[in-house]
Parts: sequence; structure tokens; C-alpha cells
Amino acid sequence: VLGAQNFFHPSTEEETTAIRQPAALLAHIAKLPHDFEGTPFSVVVDACSGLPPAPDTPSPWIATAVEASEIEAAKTRLTELGLAPAALTLAAPVQFGVVAASLAAGETALVLLPGESNAHLAWVTAEGTQALAIVPAGYAQIFEAVQLGLGLKFKAAAGKLFYNENYDFSEASPKVAATLAPAIQSFLTDAPATHLHIAGLIPSQAWLVNNLAASLNLAPWSPAGAALASRLSLDTGAVAITAATAGTLPLASAGTNDAPWVQASLQAQAAKVKAPSPAPAAAKPAITVVAPAKPTNTPAAKPTPVVIESVKAQTAPKPQPTPKPVPATAAPAPASAPQSAPGKKKTGPVIIATTVAVVAAVVGLAAYFKRPSSRPPVNEQPEASAPAVTPPAPTPAPVAVAPTPPPAPVIISVDKFAADQRRFGNDRYRFEVADKGFIQALSTTGDEVLVESAAGISLQGSYVGTDGRRKWFNVGGVDDAGYVATVKKSVQAGVTVFDVKVTHPRFELTQTFSCLPGSIKVSAKFTPINLRDPRGVIAAVHSVRLSPVALNPSQRMQAAADSFTYAMKAGKLAVSFDTTFWVRDGIDGRQTIIAGENGAAFHFTESNEPNRNTLSYEVSVP
Repeated sequence: VLGAQNFFHPSTEEETTAIRQPAALLAHIAKLPHDFEGTPFSVVVDACSGLPPAPDTPSPWIATAVEASEIEAAKTRLTELGLAPAALTLAAPVQFGVVAASLAAGETALVLLPGESNAHLAWVTAEGTQALAIVPAGYAQIFEAVQLGLGLKFKAAAGKLFYNENYDFSEASPKVAATLAPAIQSFLTDAPATHLHIAGLIPSQAWLVNNLAASLNLAPWSPAGAALASRLSLDTGAVAITAATAGTLPLASAGTNDAPWVQASLQAQAAKVKAPSPAPAAAKPAITVVAPAKPTNTPAAKPTPVVIESVKAQTAPKPQPTPKPVPATAAPAPASAPQSAPGKKKTGPVIIATTVAVVAAVVGLAAYFKRPSSRPPVNEQPEASAPAVTPPAPTPAPVAVAPTPPPAPVIISVDKFAADQRRFGNDRYRFEVADKGFIQALSTTGDEVLVESAAGISLQGSYVGTDGRRKWFNVGGVDDAGYVATVKKSVQAGVTVFDVKVTHPRFELTQTFSCLPGSIKVSAKFTPINLRDPRGVIAAVHSVRLSPVALNPSQRMQAAADSFTYAMKAGKLAVSFDTTFWVRDGIDGRQTIIAGENGAAFHFTESNEPNRNTLSYEVSVP
């Protein structure tokens, strides 16, 4: 669904670091200035991969939203058409994904997503979504341009003709495009592109994108249907795939294959996290910083898009001198049936972006929600001049024997989930060990999540770009198929212990989680295998990620030489560590700890020194 009013928000630097879980994202987006009268229906994806934001990936995310009432209106419209969709999702991420999947290196598609009163622009490459902007080119402006181009008296008549499949716009189309082009052209000076795609058009409206692209000196985006379908493991047969129908491909692929840009709403994801059975699970571990800029609300005299700094840190490619469209695959069968005109709801149309809304379960979530001494005799020699006298044996004085002290008491933390091989809980806290071997959803007994994740490894690289700014890139982590963990729960001296071993092509990790009455002790041994990358140095980041919604925003983190103390709404939470080989910011050549208001990250590097590859810390709960 594309809404009459669409909301796009690229994460800021602080948001990229602090807000990555469905519940936290849901609460945060509700507070953003989306100007919706009701509740937003939101989908959030990683700007580069299209997956749900993973806490272990230093990559910005994009939030897209419409008012929830528009989803209900779309359901009603589909019912009127005789359709009963399994689920609904937002069109924007799907459009970004299918365009990205079709582009070659060096190509950038400008994707225009019109709403009622304005439109959003997205610069998309094969590496994902690079930038966003708002432009006055929504359906209101399109209808006005059609009205002007056709010389009509009423804009309503222009809207009807725009959806008339039999009307010939060949004469008026250059005039319509010329009216819309200047607002978009002002963005292309600083952020060039090679192709143009307008989401939500029906096949008979291809004249608009063709003429607008020509006015902007761009090529209309035209996917090579067979090649694109093959890339998504689909067989389209003789059906022609056009720019208007390509959005159905990721939806169809999501049924059996990995279609990362097809994601369920935050509402659905948060509901799964809160489900009592199976045990709730937080997302994967998180690390530090990537800095996207804040969005521009309205274009200025020389507007610039909000650049989303990708983990690949690639500069938007320059347009080719004579951009050519990707060749389309000819097919004897006609394109799928055009959509009907958008139905009115309150303030404007609801645009059904695809013909069939097939949405699978959320993909890319690595962890689905889916343990008395004798005295020696004295030798007495008799005197030579006297007979030997045998004295009576003296009665020995009693020897005071100190009582044997009782053994030191063993502090046993009773495990309320003793039968569960992945969970632990006592009268202070509870948590689960994920399939990938990290701690998730460390919570109070009242199910208030304190720590979203801890003890997972992510591989983060960095280098200094030509502009002098540090660029970050992701090399891998818990989302990798090669990240394999084994978990064994046991009781040692009355203490529940989880022994974890992780194997990965670039490293091995063995660690234990010791469950004490008021804390968890983590001991880790890291073995690097290959932490090299041509782009820059790689660090294996072992992190403790706090829940933003559980923090007390009025108090800041207190840092000591060997601990970081955080003010949670439930009380104080501390992360304490051995400073022999680890220190904040890596001073004195010791291993680096990066601490922020939302947690701490321990950076393993490629070293043959055993002491630099061992880590011990303790998380004390309120």
C-alpha cells in the first residue's frame, strides 16, 4: 500500500545507535512529526540490506509509515475486488528492493513515491537506498499538471482522465512533464541519477514516467523481467514484467525465498516479541555508530536530499553521459491487468501498489521467538649411680582441638526454568540464550526488558574517506549463515552455567554465562582467524545492548575505571570489567571498550596475545 499521506524517516546518528528493536521503534515512530490523526502503520528496514534493523549492524534504517486507517481502507477496497489478502505491507520498501535488485554497478535510480499533496524521492543503487527527499510532486500536483496540459477547467476532471486507460496523452504528456520536472530537477544537481521510476502507476500511465524522465535527462526504469525474476528464483513464464508490475515479484518470492525488502509491520513484529509462548526474544546484539542526516521537510531554493550514509560508504554514482534503460524482456502476453483508480478516504486516494498482496513471515530475523596428634616419646637415660626408677605414667592434659568450621555456604541461584535448556530465571531476573549463542531479553521478573542483547559478535570495519570522515562498513556477524553456535546448560557448584561455542569463517568464540543471584558473569575467549579486509581494519565487537525504553532519561551513565553504571527505570544496572587488558577508548594500548548511554562494546582485534583475546565482565541487575 501507498498512502494518501506517506511518512519517511531516515535514522539519525543517535537513533541508529539507540533504537533498533521493534517495540522501541514502534514507540519512537509514534512520537515523530508524521502529522497523522491516528496511529501510524510502520515498516522499518535497514537502508542497505532491506532486513529488519539488526543490533549488530552499524547501518542506518529507514522508517516508512501510513496512517493505520489507510490500511483498513485498503482491506475494504480489496474485499470489494473479491480479494482476501493474507497480510498487508507498505509498498515503499518493496519498491526500493526490486529496483535495487535490477540495477548494475554505476546506476542510480530516482524512485518517486507520490502521496496526495507531496511525493518522496529516494536515490536507490544496487547497494540499497542512499538518500531521501520530499518534493511537491504528489497526485495533487500531477492532476494540476494534467489540468494545465489539457487546458481543463476543473482538476477533478484531470484526475479522472489520468486514470482513463483509453485517453491519448501523447500530445499533452510533454507539457505535463515540463510542469513537474523543475521541482525534481533542483535535487539532481547535487545528487545525480541515471534512471527514474514512479511507484504506483498502472501500465497505461507509463507515458508520465517516460516523458518526465526525458525532461530530467534520465532513462525510465524498465526492468529486464526474466533476469530479475530469475534473480528472485521465480519463473514468470510468458508474463511481461513492467515497471508497473515489478513490485509483485519480491512479494511472490517472499513465499519461498529470501526477499529482505518485504517486511511485516512493526506492530506485527512487536506482537511476536511479546508473545508468551514461545519465550520472548529480543533482537540480535548491537554496536556503535553510523551517521545519517536528518530529513529536509521542504525543498529550499537549492534543495538537497537527506543522504543516508551506507555501511558500504559509497558515493552516489555519477550519471552516465547517455543513460540507457535496462533492456526489457519482450513477452507475447500482455502485462497484468491495470489497477483501478485509487479510492477516496478522508483526504485522498489509497493506492494499491501491487495486484496481489502476498506477504510472507518476516525474514532476516536471525533469532525467532521464536542454563589429636601424638606426642613423640621422651628417651630418658637412667643415671649410672642409681637404679632405674619407672615413674608412674602422667595423665596427659587435654589438648584443645579447634572445631572444624562448616564449609562456606554456596550461593545458589534457583533456576525457575531448570527444564528449559535455553532459559534462566530467578527472583531478580530472567533471560534466554539465542540460537546464535548470545544473551537476549535480560528482563526483570515483571518482564521489563533491561538488556536487549549481550555477548554476540559483529564484525565492523572502518576507514577514513577522502573527505576526512570515518566510514563504517559491516563485514558480518550473527546474521551470517556461517555463524554457528552450540549451547550447553549445566549446574556447577550450585550455579547455573551456559557454555557457548561459536564458529565463524573469520573467528571462533568460547564463552560462559554464570547466573548469580543478582548478576550474570560473562567470560569469553576469542580466537581470530581472518580479520582482514581490503577496505580497512576489522574489529570483532562483543556488545552489551541496553533497552532504550527501560533507561531513565533524566540520568546519564556514570563511568568509573572498571565499570559503567546506568540509571534504569527499575534501578541501577552496572557493567563491570577487568581493566588489566581492557579500558575505555583503548588508552595505554589496551583493548578498546566503547561505552555510550545505551550500552558498552568490547572490541577484539587480530592479535596472537592470549591475554588480549580474553574478556571477563559482569552485568549486575537492579
